[in-house]
Amino acid sequence: MTFSYKGHDVSGVTLVGAILADLSLNLPDFRAAERTFQLLSQVAGRAGRGKEPGRVIIQTYMPDHYTLQHVITHDYKSFFASEIEFRRSLNYPPFSRLVQIRVEGLKAQEIQAKARKLGEGLRERQTQGPKMQEQIEILGPAPAPIERLRSRYRWQILLKGKKSASLLELANQAREIIPPSRTTRLYIDVDPYNML
Repeated sequence: MTFSYKGHDVSGVTLVGAILADLSLNLPDFRAAERTFQLLSQVAGRAGRGKEPGRVIIQTYMPDHYTLQHVITHDYKSFFASEIEFRRSLNYPPFSRLVQIRVEGLKAQEIQAKARKLGEGLRERQTQGPKMQEQIEILGPAPAPIERLRSRYRWQILLKGKKSASLLELANQAREIIPPSRTTRLYIDVDPYNML
């Protein structure tokens, strides 16, 4: 995890407000808490840089969430400890690797059908290799969090596991299950930065 504190130094700012600050915690991305902590820390850092003390008001529906508690205390080390434990418990990076496989096209029903075919095909191939069964978890298919983008429907499957070689081997088989066509795009993203 990386944290960056950057921004412009605007003099005279003594009050900063973050409205609905917890909305980003609900994004379907395992990095949601990290990104929320980073953003709120940056926003809070804008207030009180001059001679006058600063004040930060955070509006939230989840005041007890560990991310917000650590933002309030400016304690990135404690945030890291909480976040790393959360990721360990769910086997998310850095304790595993992820591969996102996304199917896109112009027709909603066609893309849904191809995504389901892809999911079934990957699970079938996974059962043929005992190591793949033990080492890889297949999540989905499901509509992408942003289901339609630029007039294209999007469905995705996530592969999660500790061994890169097994993940890549199974992911590459997606191209055999859903061969390239003019109506369908297939994206394979190893260690995706953006899950949306």
